[in-house]
Amino acid sequence: MVTRETPRAAKMASALAWLLAALLLAGAGCRTAEEKHLEASLALYSQALEVLEKNAGNPNEGLAALTKLEEDSREQRTAMRTEFAAALEKLDETQRKAFSDEAKTRSDPLRAKLDAATKRYPEDRRPRIRQLLNQLLR
Repeated sequence: MVTRETPRAAKMASALAWLLAALLLAGAGCRTAEEKHLEASLALYSQALEVLEKNAGNPNEGLAALTKLEEDSREQRTAMRTEFAAALEKLDETQRKAFSDEAKTRSDPLRAKLDAATKRYPEDRRPRIRQLLNQLLR
């Protein structure tokens, strides 16, 4: 049996989709500065992980891509750190602790994956990779 969507049902589905999109956009706009910083940091962790995993078979390309990521994101990271420091100043001790705990919970799995990906590179390349990761992730 083939069911056909009625024009009214189609309009209702479309309206619900628009409402959901609006709610998602409004929710994204309500993020705090520290949440935005955390999301940007996690995105950067993911990019670094992708670079390391993609280039594990070619250490020179991996280092070059990681260096490029660090250089290309430097200004953005500096601005983010400034905004983040200002946002943290506005939090009380309990809020800072809660944010710190959340950040650690969300970043620890990515940090573990970055460490594992680094270990797939030759021993002599790991110090430079770790140096670049420290610059990216601070």
